[in-house]
Amino acid sequence: MTCIAGTLCPPSSRNGGSGQQLPLLTMPGWSLRRVDTPDVLARCDRPAQRADSFWTDPRTLSQLSTQRTGFTTEALLLQSSDSDRSVWLTLQEFVFSAAGNVKHSADGDRSRVDLRRKLLAPFSFKVAALGQLLTSGPYAIDVKGEVPASELADLLAAVSEALLESDSSYAAILIKDCSTSGSLISTTLKKKGFYAMPVDPVMELQIDSTWSSMDDYCQDITSKYRTRYRRARKKFVGLTRRGLTATEVNSRSSLIFELYRETTAGAAYNAANLQADYFGWLASRNQERTGQSGFTGYFYANELIAFTSTIPNGPVLHAHYLGMKEAYKQRYHLYHNILFDLLETAITGKFETLDYGRTALEIKSSVGAVPVDYTCLCKAKSPVLNWMIPFFTPAVYTQPIWQARSPYKNTAL
Repeated sequence: MTCIAGTLCPPSSRNGGSGQQLPLLTMPGWSLRRVDTPDVLARCDRPAQRADSFWTDPRTLSQLSTQRTGFTTEALLLQSSDSDRSVWLTLQEFVFSAAGNVKHSADGDRSRVDLRRKLLAPFSFKVAALGQLLTSGPYAIDVKGEVPASELADLLAAVSEALLESDSSYAAILIKDCSTSGSLISTTLKKKGFYAMPVDPVMELQIDSTWSSMDDYCQDITSKYRTRYRRARKKFVGLTRRGLTATEVNSRSSLIFELYRETTAGAAYNAANLQADYFGWLASRNQERTGQSGFTGYFYANELIAFTSTIPNGPVLHAHYLGMKEAYKQRYHLYHNILFDLLETAITGKFETLDYGRTALEIKSSVGAVPVDYTCLCKAKSPVLNWMIPFFTPAVYTQPIWQARSPYKNTAL
């Protein structure tokens, strides 16, 4: 019953399900096992090796596997035969459809965008993602022992090949955010036939250890950005904010879901298809872990007009999903105030990093976040389809041109 060193995973009674072993032909010193049922995931005793282990926690993965997210969730366990080394990976399956996942207004290559989308529209592709589709950054992998970057790159390639060979329904593999652009892992995988998809950088704000309040933060930014901060705070007059309990989130889940949908409706691409009960689950999970739901409600009189959700993850605070009524956004500088509120939460909570995610790059940089280029690498099972990926990708999405800012006195832009 031992899947990897230090990890006890009870066997599954389902044939071909949890416990299924797959051969790693190019990495004979390693074994691979799938864990794909909620009950087995929940009973996996896998001590976390990383401090920010929320997304790799077997209980989180078990509960996500029962959520209606638009994709499936399971785990992969790899173990080296020659030492006490192991790798724990998140595996999620989703179906990509240009007609269903990509907005017609997405910022693709306009010269032939309509033709390419028309060619893609009739098709859908089942994709296996080594990564976490609900967050940005390298939080879907946990490594025990010394696994050099070169060996990890070879492992990811070998796992990809094993998955493509074992499941005929997979059209492609996506390795999401496991490494940064230009890293040894990224360059090695590209040499092995993976294509680097165009994606926005992740905006991360490092919290200065000397900050204990927003006043300390304001002391470190220029007068121009302090003026913008104060203007945004003044514009907030007329609204109130407060933390929501898990019970409140559950009771207001339909409205929270409507606010989320209003905000995400314009997104160029969505792999996730969340439902209202996701927010209640997350609030309950947070409150169970930390004593707080991680949700903040924004009110006009007694009307909930916006919400934010956060996930405390060791030294990292994830700014997760949010939603707002567009009618209030400009008048109250609502989005700008939300960014400052998230920063204040990170400062007072003594976090080291605030993960703002991938959106609104310029305004987040104006608050102090910097871009980190994590790569999303794709490889199709069919050599012909793999060769065509670079041709069709610009019709789906191209990275925006944006102006980086910095509010800090020593790097002001």
